This record gives sequence, structure tokens and C-alpha cells, in this order.
Amino acid sequence: MSDAAKVKINYTLVFIFLLACLFIYIFYRPEGTLINIMLREFLPNEWLLNFKHSVRTALPLHNAIIYSLPGGLWVFSATVLARKLNLRFFQKQINLEWLPMGFALWLEFWQYFGIVKGHFDMMDIYMVLLFGTVAILVYKPMKFQQQLLFPFHRRSVVFISVFICVFLGHVF
Repeated sequence: MSDAAKVKINYTLVFIFLLACLFIYIFYRPEGTLINIMLREFLPNEWLLNFKHSVRTALPLHNAIIYSLPGGLWVFSATVLARKLNLRFFQKQINLEWLPMGFALWLEFWQYFGIVKGHFDMMDIYMVLLFGTVAILVYKPMKFQQQLLFPFHRRSVVFISVFICVFLGHVF
């Protein structure tokens, strides 16, 4: 398989995982999440709530899928994209491959102390560690070339977009 085909597979998998996160955020997460606040601005609230109720009734999901799986999915996606992606900090280049897992665990740490909104949950930590480890140690369908996060290129834009998706799932 060519490198171009492998890149398409990577981006497709990331896109599917992020769509799954978005689906869960919209239909199963509280109305106070940023994505739901934004949707209320564009769609009639009653219609949106009825549609969400229909989806939840037709496809009930376990709480672990609703509240823990999206964290694992975005960590996997960001970790795959971060492979050989570096950030120049002064004269050093920092590999960003471990950043998504570290960021997710950092958020859980602050949730535990009540500084960041959200619910501290060991299942979240397990999902982050599982998906992050799989992305780092197991999932290596292609070798990305070494790149810097800045200046922007396609992979760095997609990598940053993953973190924007995480922000859309934040409860305000």
C-alpha cells in the first residue's frame, strides 16, 4: 500500500472517530456543552430537543460510552496525528506524540480537585490510557515525516482541530 493511501486511511479513521465524538456530544451530553449551545443558536430549540430525544430512544447508550469513550477517541486521533509532529520551543524541538494523553490526564487531575468543570472518573483515565497506548505502541500503519507544528500544514491544522473538538464538548 502506498504512503498516500495510508495517509488517507489515517485521516479517514480520525474523521470517523471525531464524528463519533460529535454524535455523542450532540445527542447524549448535557445541553450546557458548547456544541449544544451553538446548535441552539441555529436550530429551533423544541425541534432540537425532540430530535435528540428520538435518537436517545432509538439508540440508548451506556454511560461509559457517553462519558468516557469520546475522551479515548480524541486521544487516539490526536496521538496518531501527532506522530513525528514537533513544536519548537526556544532551541528545542518537543515531540507532541504524548501531548494528547498528557492533556487528557491533566484535565482529569484538575476535575478531581474541582478546578475544571466535569466529573472525575477512573473510566475516563482507563480509556485515555488504553486509546493513547494503542495509538503510540500498536497503531503504526505508516511513518509520518518529521514536521513542525508551526508553520501550518494539513496535519498540524487537523491536529489543532482535534483539540477544538474537545473544547466543543466542554460544559459551561
